[in-house]
Amino acid sequence: MTRRKNPSEFDAILAAATASDDLIIWWDTSAGKMYSITKSEFLTMVTAGSGDMSTSTYDPASIAEQLVGLTAAQTITNKTIDADNNTVSNIGDEELKAGIDAAKIADASVSNTEFQYLNGVTSAIQTQIDGKADSSHTHTLTDITDSGALAALDTVGTSEIDDEAVTLAKLAHVPTNRVLARSSAGSGDVEALTLPNFRTLINVENGADVTDTTNVTAAGALMDSEVTDLAGIKSLDTSTLQVKPTEGAFVDGDKTKLDGIETGADVTDETNVVSALSGATLTDAGTPQATDKVLVQDSSDSDNLKYVDFSDFSSGTTVDVVSNVAADRILGRVTAGSGDSEELTAAQVRSLINVEDGATADQTGAEIKAAYEGEADTNAYTDAEKSKLAGISAGAEVNAVDSVNSQTGAVVLDADDIDDTSTTNKFATSAELSKLAGIETGADVTDTANVTAAGALMDSEVTDLAGIKALDTSTLQVKPAEGAFVDGDKTKLDGIETGADVTDTANVTAAGALMDSEVDADIKTLSLPANTTISTFGASLVDDADASAARTTLGISTASKTAEGLVELATTAEIDTGTDTTRAMPIDQFVASKRNIEWIVFDCVDPDTDCAVGTNIAGDFVSPIAGTILQSDSSPFYLYATNSTAGAPTGTMVVDVNINGTTIMTTNKLDFDATEKTTTTAATPPDLTTTSLAVGDIITIDIDSVHVTPAKGLKVYMGIRQ
Repeated sequence: MTRRKNPSEFDAILAAATASDDLIIWWDTSAGKMYSITKSEFLTMVTAGSGDMSTSTYDPASIAEQLVGLTAAQTITNKTIDADNNTVSNIGDEELKAGIDAAKIADASVSNTEFQYLNGVTSAIQTQIDGKADSSHTHTLTDITDSGALAALDTVGTSEIDDEAVTLAKLAHVPTNRVLARSSAGSGDVEALTLPNFRTLINVENGADVTDTTNVTAAGALMDSEVTDLAGIKSLDTSTLQVKPTEGAFVDGDKTKLDGIETGADVTDETNVVSALSGATLTDAGTPQATDKVLVQDSSDSDNLKYVDFSDFSSGTTVDVVSNVAADRILGRVTAGSGDSEELTAAQVRSLINVEDGATADQTGAEIKAAYEGEADTNAYTDAEKSKLAGISAGAEVNAVDSVNSQTGAVVLDADDIDDTSTTNKFATSAELSKLAGIETGADVTDTANVTAAGALMDSEVTDLAGIKALDTSTLQVKPAEGAFVDGDKTKLDGIETGADVTDTANVTAAGALMDSEVDADIKTLSLPANTTISTFGASLVDDADASAARTTLGISTASKTAEGLVELATTAEIDTGTDTTRAMPIDQFVASKRNIEWIVFDCVDPDTDCAVGTNIAGDFVSPIAGTILQSDSSPFYLYATNSTAGAPTGTMVVDVNINGTTIMTTNKLDFDATEKTTTTAATPPDLTTTSLAVGDIITIDIDSVHVTPAKGLKVYMGIRQ
């Protein structure tokens, strides 16, 4: 609302509101809502003169109340409707909802709880109250009508007594050192039990002690004092253990022996086996057993030595290792102890497998029943006995007691009426009751505190409970005296052959050691003079790890083109490669290399001239060098010929080489196959009969045959190593 400029309008508003808490209501045309404010609040706002009420220091939202429009529904909460100035009409039952607070009715002295007591009243309350007797009154016997068990005052059943209505004081007196319970068979009256009887009833021994060693042991638990390594057992994780090998536990000395065996030691190595068998004395093993082994040489596996046992002969082989069996006999053994197979008769087999002669698996129930009842002393349960048993009522008793000591009905006896002198179960003494009182309520030998106090272990204290419960110490072994096995030992052991022998020649040699047989006898007796000393220089040389270090000690440097020193000699292959810059070239290796080859080329026929059959077609050539004529069937070729144009289409051109008038080749000479321009591709390479060439030898070339269409041009190449 915006403050208006004409003060007379405010005066008219204030004149209409007589009391300070009267409401002034205005309509906000911009918001379409109606607001109210008290007269005193309105005066404060006008005096402040803050202009726009909605944006001034005055907050209309904190004191103004939004009212509903004329046609809309609105919930009125905590508002007082003045009966003098306001009227609420047209409100019926359907407009009033349930749950009106009773404090709003009359003088508000009745609470909702008190008002709710009227629920269920079916008639005038005062009339009902007047018909009730006073809370304190008496009755005569005649006032009690015959109603079930109350007809006689000396007979009161449990239905007439309220639950928890009878106090301990109303019970019969209990003798000293007695406990109310019942140990007699079946349900019945409560009995005053002696302490021994009560301990028997609750299964607690006299002076029961859950920390007692005997009790803990009987409970299947271990006392701390029984465990040698208590901390180790508590933290034991069976997943880190291994089952004892079937062939037996490791014993002291095994680990030392294992450490002395090389990794991957193999006694099945052929050298080892042959060495072990060489010179061995063989004895007769007698009748072969199924587990006996025979060495064989496996031709399908590089003739490696392997073994087979006699059990392998029982399938897929033609070897008959079992003697003939008589008719109507079965192989087995009935003689005590293990031993050879025996030929058993049918009767012996039936006795062995506990089956009677002619036994069948298809007997009827009647046959089985007749056979059973026909046996002596079977005490078979008959139909007549079943009928007799059915006629006896459940819980039937023989010689039931109707009275005790002339008392009949519900007889009440206390412990003083009973003499336990000759009874097996005795009354408890004061000392026994006192001891029983010292046992905690609900004493539990499985309680953590009790078990711990007893020096035993709770399940929760064990890291690997399932493993500990299933632990069979017979499958474990004591840690070897030389130290426990560690990770990697089993892998190492798996890689060692069974029966590995570190003294075996092959194993010793593989280890880089010498066998006695490899050493001269004088070495064993070698004795240096007493005054023998090794200089510092000599010791340093001996200590050098490799040749390079030794050369440094000796002051030997690597040789070069300008300095003397140590140089490595090149091999023929390295000389052939011809790229090495550091190695020296020995004369013999140079002579044997490709670098020592001289080539002689014979230009026999011009490139445009047809080749023709003839001898000494190019004239004599006098050799100026001596050496060895080389020949190779594959690249590089040292003796071959070429054409400028290949011959065709069929036939073979054959070229021969002569020294001093004699061919140097067999019938396999230099051949040109059809359409080929070189002899290097011929199907048949040349074979030399002479390779020696001397200075002054006369070399001549012959053409023994040509193609149908002769080839053109001919050159012959000869490689000679001097």
